Amino acid sequence: MSTADAIRSYVIEHYISPARAAGDDKVSIRLGDIRSKMRLSEPLQSVRSALGTKIFQKQARVELLEPIHPSSGANTSCHFGIRPLSSQSAESALVERPEAIVSLAGHEVRYIEVAKLRLDLGNPRFIGPKFSNETEVIAFLNENADLLELLLSILNSGYLDFEPIVVRQNDNTVLEGNRRVAALRLISDKTLRNELNISLPSTPTKAAQPDSIRAVFVNDAAEARHFIGFKHINGPQKWGALSKAKYAADWHEADASLEEISRALGDTFNTVTRLVVGYRVYTQAVADGFDPERRSARRLAFSHLYTALTRASIKQWLGLDESAAGKPVPEQNQDRLRKLMSWLYGQGDSEQALIRTQNPDLNRLADVVGNQRTLEMLLASRDLSRAFEELEPQSKRLEDALIQAVRHTEAAAAIQASFDGRASTYELGQRLFMASRALFKTFRDIQDKAVGLDDDQ
Repeated sequence: MSTADAIRSYVIEHYISPARAAGDDKVSIRLGDIRSKMRLSEPLQSVRSALGTKIFQKQARVELLEPIHPSSGANTSCHFGIRPLSSQSAESALVERPEAIVSLAGHEVRYIEVAKLRLDLGNPRFIGPKFSNETEVIAFLNENADLLELLLSILNSGYLDFEPIVVRQNDNTVLEGNRRVAALRLISDKTLRNELNISLPSTPTKAAQPDSIRAVFVNDAAEARHFIGFKHINGPQKWGALSKAKYAADWHEADASLEEISRALGDTFNTVTRLVVGYRVYTQAVADGFDPERRSARRLAFSHLYTALTRASIKQWLGLDESAAGKPVPEQNQDRLRKLMSWLYGQGDSEQALIRTQNPDLNRLADVVGNQRTLEMLLASRDLSRAFEELEPQSKRLEDALIQAVRHTEAAAAIQASFDGRASTYELGQRLFMASRALFKTFRDIQDKAVGLDDDQ
């Protein structure tokens, strides 16, 4: 899928369809917002070009009210009039007949009945759960992949069949486009909606219930990867880091080079390498007993792991071999890997996660692991803050404490007129005064002594 198609799809789903559903007759779209929300690496010109074409106006059923100037900047908004979704325009989305066959990059593209499609129970986007039927897949997508947002878009604008799904030839399994097919299943199947406790806000039109949709037919998942690009990995329906890592690792295991994968995903070589190594370590940890469902962290932030594995101290402690054909962490260091996963994510009620944010927590963990004395303290106490304090010079800790004290004191001074005579508040002020006076006396004595020593030389 091209970047232009991804941009048009994103704008239709997130701007045009909601505006049409709200009954608006026009919508304004800031060019810079599209580039930032989609995290595009391409220049702003790519957004201008994608939205300024007749192709977009026909797909979205809108009219460009003012030309988009070629030099328009990020703050420029383009304005579209929204055409009503008449029965005639709804039928225009299905103008091509099901028997039409074309070619896309050497692969056959033809219409296939929606009822004949099978959702992919092993979709690489799914990490952890194992599905036994399509209903479980749809329930998962509803909870984890904004399925209702897409469903509402289809209800409001009809199914816009400008991007073919990808289907395995021999069994009609959907290798790309499961989310769209799941939405169509929900729209057309009242029994399924009742089972999943999902209701539709309006009666579906014929345009929202196509009998057939276009599909690219491939022989296997390896061929499908050439069609699963920007939009579904790094684009508006961005995959989570762990799903993306699994996808890249599976592709690499199928003999694709990291260079090829990085080009296809639009990421740097180093990023893809980190993802692949991180996923291999993650699967090793799970196989060795780490249970992601028993984590104490609210979510499994996969970036904590693959970032930790780039730190020299942690790599050395684990004995990590990024090029190893088998397990990246040697068998003799399995216990260390379990410890690391527990520190990162927690494991059960008795092992709470130590890492909340990469800065400073992950940085501190790398420093502590790199020092034998503080590493032993961490292993014995599971107290990262205490172990890190042993690394940090006391003079630095003193300065940090003073910075905090000054900040809070100045905040209190700003509202001192609100003092109401309360005894507890007066006592706190007195304690602050005594502590400050004793602290400053100590500073002055040390400074005077240092000056005196200088005078004797």
